[in-house]
Amino acid sequence: MKLHKKQFINYSFVLIFFSLFLSSCVTSQKTLELSEILDFNLEVEDKSKFEFFDTFLSIKECLTDNSVSTKYDSGIEFEKFRFTGDRVALRAVFKDFQREYQRSNLRYKSDNSVHKLYNCDKSKVSGSFSQSVEAFSHLYRLAYSSIYLDYDNSYREIALDLKNEIQKWFWDDYNGLFYDIDHFGIPVHRNYELVHALALGVASDYQIRRILENLDKDQQLEEAFSNFLKDDKSLYYFVKFLNSKEHYYLAHNLVADYFRENSTQAAIQSLDYNSQLRLFALYLENVIGLEPDAGNKVLKLKLFDKQTLAISKLYFADNYIELQVKFTADRIQLDVRSSSQFYLNLFYNGKNKIFNITPDTTSYFF
Repeated sequence: MKLHKKQFINYSFVLIFFSLFLSSCVTSQKTLELSEILDFNLEVEDKSKFEFFDTFLSIKECLTDNSVSTKYDSGIEFEKFRFTGDRVALRAVFKDFQREYQRSNLRYKSDNSVHKLYNCDKSKVSGSFSQSVEAFSHLYRLAYSSIYLDYDNSYREIALDLKNEIQKWFWDDYNGLFYDIDHFGIPVHRNYELVHALALGVASDYQIRRILENLDKDQQLEEAFSNFLKDDKSLYYFVKFLNSKEHYYLAHNLVADYFRENSTQAAIQSLDYNSQLRLFALYLENVIGLEPDAGNKVLKLKLFDKQTLAISKLYFADNYIELQVKFTADRIQLDVRSSSQFYLNLFYNGKNKIFNITPDTTSYFF
């Protein structure tokens, strides 16, 4: 499916920070490698309802191959946290976010310009929209993490201040686009990476509508937006933003389109570990429909069709669970086995229901 700009214009985006998986944290009693966490069993009755399911299994096999050496990355710890809710892992990620933000300030922040924002190179006087948005992303993660680690949350105020400054200095209201600016804050050229403002929630509600309307008028902008959705990292964050607004079917279609165009075995094997991990998460959440949030002890399941599936050996919030979804004539049956309590939030056909899963109950009905 070709992404059409009017699909987005019709949505009422209320731009708040989108969730990057973090929620209230539970200390895990086990320390598992990501390869162990992702080594669960998944079976589907009809593969035709899960397009590119075999590709997903191939990615999963790559990620659970213990012979593959992986460089430590905060994104990997983030994925682990979604399944474990491990406060210790989150603290480690927090320290990495602090270092990334400090490096960004040292390398890119310009104190000699009128705007005192960020440049591509500190020796230059022009303001870079992209670098300022990147700095905001570091601050966002610090602010959001601080809430759940009970840390002083001064980062939130700094992030909000930077967001306001980005909207003030880089936005050109006449053209309805973000621009890079010179030393005095005068627009010098359009920044075609402005679509990152959509995913990160930097643009205001008014600005995002103006940008999307301009897709009809600016071919370069439309090409930039299309290329944005071809990049696995950009797609990953944009889909997270859509899901945070409960635009589940639009997110589902975008992910299916990506796999339709980029799912050859050669293409998958050529990706680095972190790209494979993002594709795994995109497919798991938006095609299979399984979204873990161990910090809140909530497992979200979005069913896009009458999909019969079974999951076993799934590590979730310091507990291994089994889950089977069955469609009967008039309802959905969920068979769940778990040694501890958690919540299952089921979405289907525009409705949702939250189940309180307990060890002494195994069958639930929607």
